[in-house]
Amino acid sequence: MDGSPATKYSKEQLEEMDGARLSALMRQAKLPSSGITRKEQKIAALLEGRVTPEIKAMKNEKRNPKRHKVTTPVSLRFLRGPLRPSPSNPAPAPSLPAANPIPGPSFVDRPPDDFAPEGFPYPLMASAPPELLSAAPMPPEPPDEAYLRGQVLEFLQQHAANGGQPAPAPEPEASNDPAQVQVAADYDAAMEDYFNSHPIDPNDPLFYMGIAHPWMG
Repeated sequence: MDGSPATKYSKEQLEEMDGARLSALMRQAKLPSSGITRKEQKIAALLEGRVTPEIKAMKNEKRNPKRHKVTTPVSLRFLRGPLRPSPSNPAPAPSLPAANPIPGPSFVDRPPDDFAPEGFPYPLMASAPPELLSAAPMPPEPPDEAYLRGQVLEFLQQHAANGGQPAPAPEPEASNDPAQVQVAADYDAAMEDYFNSHPIDPNDPLFYMGIAHPWMG
């Protein structure tokens, strides 16, 4: 065919038609339909009056090359706010108002020379308010092995001297308060019942570890 239009319709009228109507017009104009599947191809063929290689190549063109679909995972689809901080969309940094500063000294490489409270490990002491930084003494060193052996030996000697019974506790100062007298009597009775029902077994390894009986602190 020559390059004359194969239809009396204008381009705007052809764009308003659906694919089936355009295919019918192509059959009426006896235009080949091989490789003509898109609406744009049918309109161009009807306006051109023939099917050119350029019209056939339109089948492989992207409909909108600038458009790209961005999918979001279902787990993140309903979250609000920025999903991923980026240079163009940085995450907001938390800020503290100047009227409410953090109490206590700021974090520094080393504390000042005049700021050395005992009992607080650094940098914990640097983040605590000043009223909590009292000069607490350091905890005592744990007893060494010789001290522990001496304590065990002393206990065994007292235990043997008392005939297998615990060493008597020091007598508390006498009190005239009836409530305190009753508490002391109840305590003595409870301890006596306990030791009568829990005889000491020197072969028990817990005996030497101070676990078998509460009075072996």
